[in-house]
Amino acid sequence: MKKIAVLLVAVAFATVSQAQFVVGVQGGFQWQKSSNSRTDDYTSSNHTVGGLQLGYKIGQKLYVGVVGGYMDATYDTLLTLDKHYFEEVDMVYPIKDHYFRTSRSGWYVAPQVKYEFLRYGNMHFNIMLQGQLRMLSPINYQEHFYTVDKPNPNEYQEPDPTDDNTSYMSWSVSMRPTLVYEFSRHLSVELSLDLLSVGYIDETETYDPKLSGVDPIKTHHQNFYAGLNSFTETLRWENSLLKLGFLWTF
Repeated sequence: MKKIAVLLVAVAFATVSQAQFVVGVQGGFQWQKSSNSRTDDYTSSNHTVGGLQLGYKIGQKLYVGVVGGYMDATYDTLLTLDKHYFEEVDMVYPIKDHYFRTSRSGWYVAPQVKYEFLRYGNMHFNIMLQGQLRMLSPINYQEHFYTVDKPNPNEYQEPDPTDDNTSYMSWSVSMRPTLVYEFSRHLSVELSLDLLSVGYIDETETYDPKLSGVDPIKTHHQNFYAGLNSFTETLRWENSLLKLGFLWTF
């Protein structure tokens, strides 16, 4: 029994002694725009994400760690309306353009396990298994109406933060390829190919109107996704499809 205990301690010590501490920064950005060729209408979106990474490299092929940071997603839409009217203060205003923006931001944390399956010189090809938890702020909604003769902006936030409360939380598990290039024994750069990811996401949005006798309303979405299927509605607040990181190994 003592020999087994000593052997386990020796193995654990050897494993820890081979581990290398890794720190780094990671960020990503994605921008998309689609337009109508017959009008000036368009829809655009951008996702920004940035965070810090900590972990251990165990041996030559295995890495375990965690990355956490801040993300922001914004969607813009422009509708050109030539024959639309709305009534305000008993008067009729012809609306020319209708512009609105939805955005939300918040924090995320993601444990990671990476395994190197191929090495070519200073280039590493890895497979990464990642879990992620996101906690985001209420949706910020801005809307503008532009009349034929003069701008008539109308901005508001939905829901009203003074009365209502909206909480958002999602978790996901995914697998994706990553590319790592070593500039030196300590410095390396990593490209996470999220657009080639396969995974599952579960998200819940809870709207509490803070009214007596009215229960909170929960909206729940879940989805399996793969590759470019990441553009689905369920993933509208997901991270960018490409992330770049710089790592320093001690």
